Amino acid sequence: MAVTAEAGHGQRPLVAISSCLLGERVRYDGGDKRDPFITETLARQFRWLPLCPETAIGLGVPRAPIQLVDIDGLTHALGVRRPELDPTRALLAFAHQQLELLAGVDGWICKSRSPSCGLSDTPVYDQRGDRLRSGSGLFTAVIRECLGQLPLIDERQLADPGLREQFLYRVQQRWRARRVGEEGQ
Repeated sequence: MAVTAEAGHGQRPLVAISSCLLGERVRYDGGDKRDPFITETLARQFRWLPLCPETAIGLGVPRAPIQLVDIDGLTHALGVRRPELDPTRALLAFAHQQLELLAGVDGWICKSRSPSCGLSDTPVYDQRGDRLRSGSGLFTAVIRECLGQLPLIDERQLADPGLREQFLYRVQQRWRARRVGEEGQ
């Protein structure tokens, strides 16, 4: 499934966001993680580009949960109870397919601890099920690597006033620079 953004940059910055944070029922358990600060406060400042990599690659709702597993130094997304479920390649391919689109947004609000969208606190396990470390979800890891200047934050970090202000400032700066670039063309 392709994701598209609106043409132009309008009167407010365009921010990509994990769909579940807007109240879309796309999570593995059929639920959402609607965040009132995002939907009631930030929604007045931004236009949204909702993304759910897991549903975009065809995983259903509800679906078997996945987790990140380190296999010989490489991170895979595997089913928690069904390790034969391995959407790793599909998630990575989808992330690479979205790079051009995401290069045109002004920021990205990720779902913390998500195996696809987590920013930095997603648990990574070994093959025995022991927690090794925390890291980025597969989709977000590609975005971080390829679009390093894109402002990123997760909903937990938005609760920190300093991190929130830094993110908002960076989004506004990116949006203003993009508008100046468009006007100069």
